[in-house]
Amino acid sequence: MKEEENSTDPNVSTEPAVEEYVVRRRKKKRGVRQANLDTLPQVDKVYELKGKKRFCDACGEELKIIGKHLAHRKIKCKPMEFYCENFYVQVVKSERSKCYFWAASSAKEFNQHNIAYFFYAASRGGEVIPQIIGPDYRGCLMCDGHSAYQQERLPNGTLEACLIHIARKFKEIVKIGKGAKILQHSKAAEAATKLGEIFHTEHDLSYTTGEEKAAQRRLCLKPLLDEFYRFIGEIRHPIGKLRVAINYALNQKERVYQIFEHGELPLDNNHDEN
Repeated sequence: MKEEENSTDPNVSTEPAVEEYVVRRRKKKRGVRQANLDTLPQVDKVYELKGKKRFCDACGEELKIIGKHLAHRKIKCKPMEFYCENFYVQVVKSERSKCYFWAASSAKEFNQHNIAYFFYAASRGGEVIPQIIGPDYRGCLMCDGHSAYQQERLPNGTLEACLIHIARKFKEIVKIGKGAKILQHSKAAEAATKLGEIFHTEHDLSYTTGEEKAAQRRLCLKPLLDEFYRFIGEIRHPIGKLRVAINYALNQKERVYQIFEHGELPLDNNHDEN
């Protein structure tokens, strides 16, 4: 080996460069991935609670840290060396019996980056929504029928409803009478079938931009959605769960029809829930 190769430059770091790899695995049995990660050397990182998060919203007293929660794990690689980083968030003692993780994500289409965002809050109330996306949000927000999603919370935004949530309430009625042939040909089953046709037609649309997709939807999907609402509107004196399903669909109608104005909106928010 040459002498100059053995010499060290004090300005040059000898630390090996750290490279990150996205590891994609085929679906395996439950617990296999965790077992594989457990065999690697572990490096823990703890995100400390700072500022207002350390104090109770109700009484203002400082909260006591009662432990930590493993948020996620990431495999990292040094040259010829793998190790696992565990990311923890501190868990504090709260006066509330329940706290919640809110989830938000970008739509799968027409985005350069897929984003998933989780927000930890002590409430399921509407006051949390502006904290997540900002009170001046001017885009579209797909959501279910939870009462927290009110237009007053996002006066400049556009709320849109998930068709899967609407269809689910009709499908649940059919599942109640599994094996009963009368429910397989009921009004609820027919309503669910009409919504299913909308999803099948959406799959066959041809477009390159959000504007083209909205135009294709107006041409091909709108007659189907109009027919669905005409059908449930003509059901006389619905009772029980069928009445609940119809009222839910009617209450979400204005938001559902936003898909014909905003082609970037999906038909459902399953991507976010998954």
